[in-house]
Amino acid sequence: MPENEQEMSLPLQSRTLPSWTLLGAILLAFGAGVGIAGLFFSQAPDRDINPDCIAHYPLIRPDLDCHSADEDYLRVQQIQESVRMYIEEEKAAGKITRASVFFRDLNSRRFAKINPQEKYISGSLLKLPLAIAYYKLAEIDPAILHQEFQYQPEAESLNAMETWKPAETLIPGKIYTAEEMIVHMIRYSDNETAVQLEHNIDPQFFKKVLADLGIILPETGGNTTDFLSVESYASMLRVLYLSSYLNIDHTQALLGHMSHSTFDVGLKAHIPTETVVAHKFGEREIIDDATGKELSAQLHDCGIIYKTGHPYVLCVMTEGKSHDALPSVIAEISRMVFELE
Repeated sequence: MPENEQEMSLPLQSRTLPSWTLLGAILLAFGAGVGIAGLFFSQAPDRDINPDCIAHYPLIRPDLDCHSADEDYLRVQQIQESVRMYIEEEKAAGKITRASVFFRDLNSRRFAKINPQEKYISGSLLKLPLAIAYYKLAEIDPAILHQEFQYQPEAESLNAMETWKPAETLIPGKIYTAEEMIVHMIRYSDNETAVQLEHNIDPQFFKKVLADLGIILPETGGNTTDFLSVESYASMLRVLYLSSYLNIDHTQALLGHMSHSTFDVGLKAHIPTETVVAHKFGEREIIDDATGKELSAQLHDCGIIYKTGHPYVLCVMTEGKSHDALPSVIAEISRMVFELE
């Protein structure tokens, strides 16, 4: 989203939920597994148990395929080095000023990361944890998803300033349920829908969910501040894949919405069309307040790629002098990873 756009920030005026609902929801969120590290080790992708591996490696997780462990390690190392070299080449060519990548094989759990210490502006990436917050609250109060809103966009649309605008928009004045608005927000990255949804959830509950997911907003709310890393966002995607924060029905529904995202110039650009990609993108322009000129731009795309037999998480965050070259850089990194994985 552009620099001068009203992005989601906390706190905002909201319709405060009943105190018992908020208290119960917060307790449920806490009890469901607040620590991301705890969530990671609580569940794992289903894998056959190899008795030979257990016999030889009794102190290592029992679902480890010891016969392919070295092969998995070398493959992930190749991904990391190939992507790192590509990023350096694109920086030297002036197409990007920086980029960060996090990859995790969801079978072997091995990961690769390039420039993980870099932080970026979240842009529309925060729409995903907002949707998670609604689904989390629905586990306490299912009626929240059926709450009705009259869609009233701002006079000067918040979508107008986006580089990648929603392919479809809601009808002003029409009544929509919260779940219908969530679907639209995730599929089309609609800013107007996101703002209306955030105005109608308790800001402290949303902040608590963000913290549960390992995302701590800066005081500015993240609209102009670099604070989000590829690793923290990728961690949230793995939590969804493991269904270790939301219940299984809500997790499946949300991943389904993400798999219908209309943004197709990033992670999905060079992926075979039959491969499901559940993802969310975010963009941001940095504008000079004095001159109105664009100083830089950021584009990010993070998701789960369901490659047959090799599902994986890939999160790519980029920055350049403009948006022009950023989609192709993300698309090429995604292609490289898909072919090497």
